[in-house]
This record gives sequence, structure tokens and C-alpha cells, in this order.
Amino acid sequence: MSTSQSMWDPTMLDNWHLRLRGEKASAVVKVRAAVELAFHVAFKEMRFTKVSPPALVQAPSRGRCNAF
Repeated sequence: MSTSQSMWDPTMLDNWHLRLRGEKASAVVKVRAAVELAFHVAFKEMRFTKVSPPALVQAPSRGRCNAF
């Protein structure tokens, strides 16, 4: 990234996957992956069950049905 380019520059955001080639960004991703794996293993050992509920959004559904 050049000194004149901000990290939040639209071009940088559109090509964020290319930024991961840098040492610092790559190291951050690896640390996050290790932390996430450690949590996964710890919860698995405690016999927790992972639940992935659907996302709740404020907008009405496609059928315009009032669920709540």
C-alpha cells in the first residue's frame, strides 16, 4: 500500500484479498484462525453444540408475512 493510499480507500476495500499477501495482514489472519480453532476445540471438549441460526433482519420478508 502506498503512503498516499488509506486502508479504507475504495480501491483497497475492493481488492482486500490482495492485501493478505503482506506479512502483517497475513499474520493477523493466522492469529485469528488459531484463536478461533482454540475456542472451537475448548467448546467441543466441554460438549457444547454449535448452532447457526438464520440472520434476523429488520426488513420484512419476501412474502410480507408478519412473523412477530
